[in-house]
Amino acid sequence: MAADRPLAILIDDLRWADSASLDLVHYVARGLADQRVLLLGAYRLDEARAQPRLRSLVRSLQRLGLAEELTPTSLPADAVTKLAPQCLQARRRRRCCVSSKTGRLERRSTSPP
Repeated sequence: MAADRPLAILIDDLRWADSASLDLVHYVARGLADQRVLLLGAYRLDEARAQPRLRSLVRSLQRLGLAEELTPTSLPADAVTKLAPQCLQARRRRRCCVSSKTGRLERRSTSPP
């Protein structure tokens, strides 16, 4: 697939992965090093600290130059105000008033997922 166009693979909640699964992620990441593939693994940093195998995987891939750890930040209020109507319209496909809800959305988005 990646020969025709770039490919993105998302693996969510890596903190729940067992040792064999983490070994597979390591193997796949090394095998995809020269391909047009983005392998994205998601985990909560605070929970990953309690998972030594996950931390080991990340450090190993970083040493090989195959991983970069990104820490998402909260969206500013103006971004939530701009994004909310687009998300709701795409979901409902009808006009809706979101101005009263953006404050609540902004409060809920103050911490990264």
